[in-house]
Amino acid sequence: MNEEYDLETLAVRAGTVRSQFNEHSEAMFLTSSFVFANAAEAAARF
Repeated sequence: MNEEYDLETLAVRAGTVRSQFNEHSEAMFLTSSFVFANAAEAAARF
């Protein structure tokens, strides 16, 4: 950890593993899924 940061900043940012893009927060993967009784029901819905 970097000693230059205040305790509040370290509490929020410490432990974050950054990718090659050097983001400053965790990535969010917004997904959703649906459950259908069978393939025909899913096909009819979409």
